[in-house]
Parts: sequence; structure tokens; C-alpha cells
Amino acid sequence: MEKVPFVKLSFAGSRFNGARLPADASVNISIYQKVLVELAKQIWREKNPNRLRLPRNFERYFQLQIGDIEEGSAVAHLPRFEEDLPELFGSMAPGDIFDRAQDELVKIIDAANDNKPLPRLSPAVRYELRQLRKNLRSSENIVVTRGRLSRDVDRHPISATTRERITREIREEKTKNISGFGVLSGVSETPPSISVVSEHGTIRIDVNLQTARLTYNGQNGRLVDFNINAVVDYDGFIKRTEGVNSFSLVEDDNSMAKAASRVSELAGLEAGWYNGEGEEISQLTVITSKDIARFISAFEGSAGIFPSVDGEVQIEYTRNDFEWTVAIKDTHVIVEVMSLDDDESVVRRFRGCSPGLLRMLLSENGIVDE
Repeated sequence: MEKVPFVKLSFAGSRFNGARLPADASVNISIYQKVLVELAKQIWREKNPNRLRLPRNFERYFQLQIGDIEEGSAVAHLPRFEEDLPELFGSMAPGDIFDRAQDELVKIIDAANDNKPLPRLSPAVRYELRQLRKNLRSSENIVVTRGRLSRDVDRHPISATTRERITREIREEKTKNISGFGVLSGVSETPPSISVVSEHGTIRIDVNLQTARLTYNGQNGRLVDFNINAVVDYDGFIKRTEGVNSFSLVEDDNSMAKAASRVSELAGLEAGWYNGEGEEISQLTVITSKDIARFISAFEGSAGIFPSVDGEVQIEYTRNDFEWTVAIKDTHVIVEVMSLDDDESVVRRFRGCSPGLLRMLLSENGIVDE
């Protein structure tokens, strides 16, 4: 295991004079490591879009330990301990990914201190960032200095204001123009409105009573095309609709109509349909499957749709180098994406035709931020 100089964390404040590092403040060292590990995961996934899973023992490759505490305010020297696992990172040299992660963290700190926008961050990174400065007083700071660099030239303070700006940007809502496709999920007459499930979240659109009754009533599960202005959160999920620029039902093309018809056929299977075995396909399974099959067929063209002996409807198709299987029973949906290159797979579960499900189905390889 190799020891590599990596970072110095300087704790500034009267509590830290005389090279003292109280236990309640020292927790920030492990939080700092967690932030870097999550940033490293984000970087690795961006560099390896065709890999569905992180390599085994990914986190074991990166360990920080206190090597020394300097006099004056507490300055913790944190070398990096590397195990000889170069195969983890493919073409990237061992250790480079964690150096990059630290560089990205420094950019985040500097952006917050300069009151500038932050780069896109995964939910896991954002969670760990909010933990930084745990148990520190408002007048106390942590200053980051990388590697062997001098603290005179490489200073990146994490103050109470830094953390507040990071938290504010992560939680900030913005108005955005959004266009895309969704699934009509409900029609209400009091007040007259329609609901649409999309990868961006659920959209509620006010309509007049006549339109609700004549145009959209009985059309649940139909694909819709929309362009709206909406208030969204950091991840782009819709909080509320501000204005509707265009909205229309999408006519079922041949593949969408065939998919819906195929699911309807499965509804006629009786118990024991497969050599005396095989459960009936419930009506709720049929409704959920039609919505999802239409959506998939709109983007993938044809897909295989089959019954299973335990009452599921399974939708199977291949896109690029990945094999997709969507298993549906009542409102329970399981999506498995398998790489044809190395048999890696990722599995996620959903309830019904939800925004999270549509976001996964529209992704390149099934990997989406959670």
C-alpha cells in the first residue's frame, strides 16, 4: 500500500490553537473523504458510460489517514493510501481519478466563495457536501490545500458562508422551458385539468370543462407531446407549471398500436394457460403494461411482449449494446438493463408509470441519478 501526499486541512479558530483537533470537529475529515469518493464515482461513470456498475472495491482504493498535525491552528496532513488496483480505472492512471475529484471539489469551493454557479453534481455528492463543517462554529473555517503545495498559494476556505451558498444553490428553484413526451395519467373535472407523467415529473395542466370531457376523457395511457414553462428543482424535476406553449395527444403509430393490442391479447389468458400452469394477467397489470408498452414502442419501435407464468407482462428489447427487460405485475415494475459486452446489469424497481421509470427508460444505459 503506497502513501501519497494528498491534502492538508487547516482548521482555523481558537479551539484549534496549539495543534488541537477536537473530536467533534475531526469528523469533517471523514466527510471530506466521502465527498471525494462520491465525486470520484461521478467522474468514473462519466468516463465509462458503457459500464453499468462501479468496479468492486472502488472505495478501498482511496483512504485518507491523519499523518501529522502541525503547530498553530490544527493543520491535518492527510496522505492518500493506494492499493495496487490499477484495473479499476481502465485507461486512467491509478490515483488520477481521485486527484481529479479533489480538483473538482476545489472548483466547487471556489465557485461558492465567488458566488458563481456550481457544476452539475450527483445526489450523493450533494448530500455529502451539505455535511461539511459539521459541528463547527460560525467563526471557524476549514482551509483546503492540495498535495505538497504551499498554503500561501493554494488556499480554498470552507466557511459558513461557503456552505450556505452551496446549500442555497442545490435547493434553488428555477423557471425553465421544457419540451418532451409524457403519458396522460388522469383527467379531472373539479377543477377541469389533466395530469401527465413525464421524465421531468408530473405535469398538471388546467383546461376548460368541455376540453376535459371531449378531448381527454377516456384517453389515459396515451402519449402526449408538450412544451411548457415550469419551475424546476436542481435535478430538473417539475415543481409547478407556469405556462403551456403547446400540448397535444400523439396519434398511435403502427408500433404503438401493435404494442397495446398485444397487451390486450394477454388479458385473455386463463389460469393454467401454460401446460396447466400460469396465472391470469390481472386487469391492473394490463393497464400498467399498456401505458409502458406504448411509451417504449414510441421510441424503440418494435419490442417483444410476453406473459410469464407468475402473471407478469414482460417487455424486451435491445438498444445499442444493452438488453432491456421490463417486468410488470399490477403496479410493480422491475427494469433490468444488461450490457451485451460484459454481462453487467443494473436493476431498479418502480411503482407504475412514474417519472423515475420514464427517466430510466429514456436514458442511454439505465444509469440515472437517484
